[in-house]
Amino acid sequence: MKNLSSISWAAAAAILFTSPSSGQGVQPRSDFVFIIDHSDSMGTEIRNIRDALPAFVQELQQNNVDHRFAVVAFGDEPRRVQDLTADVTLIQAALSTLLTPPIVTREAGLEAI
Repeated sequence: MKNLSSISWAAAAAILFTSPSSGQGVQPRSDFVFIIDHSDSMGTEIRNIRDALPAFVQELQQNNVDHRFAVVAFGDEPRRVQDLTADVTLIQAALSTLLTPPIVTREAGLEAI
């Protein structure tokens, strides 16, 4: 994959789980979990991730990588926004729900991981 920098990682850490290939011709499988800081100041970064996701998925498909994504957000408390899915539309919708900032009294970044 040539240009993974098209997704802004300032708002999120993506945890990648890849199953090892057991031989030639076996499609690699990868699960990506976006852990999103859901605070007021992260709207632009969340929007950048959401908007760049289709191009990232296209790269994965061009490289024959079986993939799924999930979204976890943290603010006061970590919460699962979207379970693992290969449906990019669901992930984009989940990211869009995070564009409305919550009332945050503390950030639970470690708990989200």
